[in-house]
Amino acid sequence: MKEIVCSFDRPHSFSELFQLGSMSFQVDVEWAKWPDEFMGIHVMNTCWGDDGFLYAATDRSEAPIVVMDGKGQFVRAIGQGLFQKAHSVFCTAKDTLIVADAGKNSHFIREITPQGQLVRTFGTPGVPGNSGYEFDYFITMEAENRQPTQHPWCTDPKAMARLDSIQKRGGPFCRPCAMLLSDDGMYYAADGYGNCAVHRFDSNGNYLDSWGSPGTEPGAFRIVHAILIDRFDRVWVADRENCRVQLFTRTGDLLAVTKVGMSRAGGIWADAKFLYVGELDGGLTLIDLERLEVVGQTAGAGQFFRIHGITGDSAGNLYLSTNKWGPNQNNLIRLVRV
Repeated sequence: MKEIVCSFDRPHSFSELFQLGSMSFQVDVEWAKWPDEFMGIHVMNTCWGDDGFLYAATDRSEAPIVVMDGKGQFVRAIGQGLFQKAHSVFCTAKDTLIVADAGKNSHFIREITPQGQLVRTFGTPGVPGNSGYEFDYFITMEAENRQPTQHPWCTDPKAMARLDSIQKRGGPFCRPCAMLLSDDGMYYAADGYGNCAVHRFDSNGNYLDSWGSPGTEPGAFRIVHAILIDRFDRVWVADRENCRVQLFTRTGDLLAVTKVGMSRAGGIWADAKFLYVGELDGGLTLIDLERLEVVGQTAGAGQFFRIHGITGDSAGNLYLSTNKWGPNQNNLIRLVRV
């Protein structure tokens, strides 16, 4: 297993034009043009479809997926009635969208068409996997005079108590965070807020197997928040509350893990050369996919957007789904490659 060393000794100043490794980006906070009723909407994650539209998962049940054109103009909202809290969206090569629902009592992932029609449901809505997760575990801990795990980046004791309640890897799903479809037709799910697992499904949606466990040691998880497969056919996982990303084979063998120097890994995206890690409490980390080394980091905790999700386009521009970085602000930010 390789250790990928990160650092908090990085540029902490921020301006509209900044460096990430050898690349320069300009911040465009006005690219996404929302209707008045959607201004300040919480954007969870995005993906570009082969149809040239950007699909954005939001926390609004009346607009779970928002569709935008290539110029950032609002086109339509889809998925109404299908989701309680859309957490992520993945655009597949077969012209469908995969949306994970991380609502308190949802426990499912759905595949839909770009028009919002249901294709299939993974998991049983309302039935959680058996990880031991308890949403109100903080009440139990208080009654027993116990304190939740302390965390340098998360100061919400109730959120930490929920993670402390997880006793084992459960089956699909317990508040899942994301799912992808590989080039060879297999589904991989990041599960999630109430579990500690990566699940695999075959091309027909049948469950195959899982890996993961609760904890902080390499290979264990504390919020499996995002997942992708790179061009080397390896699986990257954002292990959010452990403040790291981990790299696995397609069958779950651990290959590499980042070490220190990263705040909570909110979102991940890869092009042919690099893995881009968006940090929920800080900035961006750039990892060379071939060398498995950090080649760029920018901004520290509280110095940049609160990045919950990240994607990119063919021109090298990045799109940040930010976690309410300002009241009534645009929470879908484009970083223009210059």
